[in-house]
Amino acid sequence: MLVRPFADATVWRAALPGLLRSAFSALVSRHHAGAVRMDDQALGQAGDPWVRPLSRTIRHQRRGETGLITGLRVSRRRLAT
Repeated sequence: MLVRPFADATVWRAALPGLLRSAFSALVSRHHAGAVRMDDQALGQAGDPWVRPLSRTIRHQRRGETGLITGLRVSRRRLAT
């Protein structure tokens, strides 16, 4: 019996949006975690008085966005069960 790859395209079409959302949220969370680490380093080494408040603001925003993404992922999992 010959099996065609992706024989049931409807299954893939149905799963793809969830897979993309999951991958996107994971990548954005990793990206923001890197920004927070970079801001922490900038706070520790900043000699310019303008860098410290900017770094705190960016760090606060990225942590908030990461928390939002995490909350949405948890809510989505709870709704799915």
